Parts: sequence; C-alpha cells; structure tokens
Amino acid sequence: MSHARKVFAVALLVALAWAVAAVTEAQPPIRIGASASKTGAYAALGQNQLRGYQLCVKHTNDKGGVLGRKLELVVEDDQSQPATRLPSTNGSSPGRRST
Repeated sequence: MSHARKVFAVALLVALAWAVAAVTEAQPPIRIGASASKTGAYAALGQNQLRGYQLCVKHTNDKGGVLGRKLELVVEDDQSQPATRLPSTNGSSPGRRST
C-alpha cells in the first residue's frame, strides 16, 4: 500500500471515529423519574433513598451510561404523603400486569 493510501485510510478512520463520537454525545440523556420523601416525617429515610439513586446513576454514567447515553435523575418530593406520589408509581404500567 502506498504512503498516500495509508495517509488517506488513517484520515478516513479518524474522521469516521470523530463523526460517531459527535453523534453519540449529541444524544439527550435518558431521564429516570423517582418519587422520594425530601420533606415530612420520612425525610431522613428519603435522603438515604435519594443518595442511593444518585450513586447508581453516577456509577452507570461513569461506565458510559446506557446504550451510550447518560442517565439523568429527576426526583419529585412526595412530602412523605402517599397521595402525592407520582401517578406512574402506582404499580401498574404498560406491559405489566397487576395481581
């Protein structure tokens, strides 16, 4: 292989790697929602729960995320009241059967 072809092949590989990296970084994060007791009677327990969520997200992101995308944790305060929890946490979701 001639020197010019080698230079062209290397330049092409670098350009492709740069383009793939740019596409991967441009993807929005995967948002994960959680309801935790930040205030109210169970605030101390809720803070421990929140720290656990944050640690899991940090470890996952440090290892490259999920399918090349970072995770973003979105937490709502349920004020230690069951009635204020997120509607999606009621145990039934699409594709899951309640028993």
